Amino acid sequence: MSVGFQNEETKEALTFIVRYKEAETAPPWHYMKEILRGGESCCSEKYLSDLRERYSYIKG
Repeated sequence: MSVGFQNEETKEALTFIVRYKEAETAPPWHYMKEILRGGESCCSEKYLSDLRERYSYIKG
């Protein structure tokens, strides 16, 4: 999907739609690894480091 910013720049983004919301839980380790892997090209090292610390159950 295309996401527009206030400076009128547009970027392509991946989104998810939740159909049946349940209680919030931490993502499974394999999903969180994909979030971190995908974020390496666009997120700051500080942000990724904070995620790694918050979700320290992730292997490797």
